[in-house]
Amino acid sequence: MKLIQRIGAGLLALSLITVSPNPLMGEPATVSAATVIKAFNKDTSLKSGAYRSAKVLKHVKKGESASILAVKGSWTKVKVGTVTGWVASWDLTEPVQAVTSKVFNKDTSLKAGAYRSAKVLKHVKKGESASILAVKGSWMKVKVGTVTGWVASWDLSSAVTEPYEAIESFELLAEAYRNAGVVLTVPAGARVERVAVRGSWSEVIYEGKRGFVANWSIRKWGNESLTEGTRVLPSKILEVGLAYRLENNKPLFKMIDDNGFDVLSAYTIENGEMTSSFYITTFESEEGHWRASVNASVVDLFVGPYPASERERRLRLVKSHSRYLGEIVYGIDTTQSRLFEAQLNLLYDEFGKLIVKHSPDDHPEVTGSFQIGNDEFSYLFFNEALYVYYEYQ
Repeated sequence: MKLIQRIGAGLLALSLITVSPNPLMGEPATVSAATVIKAFNKDTSLKSGAYRSAKVLKHVKKGESASILAVKGSWTKVKVGTVTGWVASWDLTEPVQAVTSKVFNKDTSLKAGAYRSAKVLKHVKKGESASILAVKGSWMKVKVGTVTGWVASWDLSSAVTEPYEAIESFELLAEAYRNAGVVLTVPAGARVERVAVRGSWSEVIYEGKRGFVANWSIRKWGNESLTEGTRVLPSKILEVGLAYRLENNKPLFKMIDDNGFDVLSAYTIENGEMTSSFYITTFESEEGHWRASVNASVVDLFVGPYPASERERRLRLVKSHSRYLGEIVYGIDTTQSRLFEAQLNLLYDEFGKLIVKHSPDDHPEVTGSFQIGNDEFSYLFFNEALYVYYEYQ
């Protein structure tokens, strides 16, 4: 009996020594002031003591949050729900914070400090979005792109949404660059809410998901008032084209082609390479009829040296030009210009399938016609370019 008592006393003494603070480690550091919150970076368990063999009090899941109460060596005392216990410090990490976004309500600049005379780090435009990091009096610390700086609070507003629609199906991206992760696919004609503009990208919300899309893939929501349009005479199309302005307020470029005809052109240059273009010309046919022709190059849009994502991006860019061609032929904001735009984009899709089918060989020449109301158009798909033309006797 004495042996049992002696063993029992020894176990009790051992237990007390284990739980008591180690004089070499000092007392546990108590966290005071505002409660510190961290998150578990793995599935683990809360222990009754700051050692591995301690009793398990509660199992916790990765991502759960914990209030930090004290730190003892490599162990942290935490509270999860109503349970308080110990966990290895390396099983905790800083939680992911929700980011608040606002937009600039004027052209302004980011400063290196929260005062007016601070160094300018970056100029920003009205409508650009910013992530809010901190608030200091009447100043806010924000992040715009890769630049972090300070701006007066009154230069920022809550994101005001504008209704837009998808011109065609597109992938909503997590960030404003081509190879960013895909959030989801937005179908053609779907309504999205645009909250901010970042250069050639728009930040939008679709079905509660937020992401980025190239500006040319969306347009203002289709409740705009459209009027009836009349097809411009072939002999007048260059005159109308010269007066037309693209979305960036740039005019079309006038030149003379190899056959001596006047031609209007617009194109996109990226990194020194032409990624899209279209041309408008008019001439008198052998029969004495005036003929107008519009065409767009679709080189490398469906097959070729580029990744599929890059080919799709270039195709969207080419399709965005269909709006310009429709408005030059039928006038801005007309029902017929929208129908013409839709018909061109449908032809691009059909010819894309043809190119893929015959690749790597050249595709066959294709001719055909379509109508917009009573107006007839002919088309020719040749040498990976789409030509649409009409004439007036």
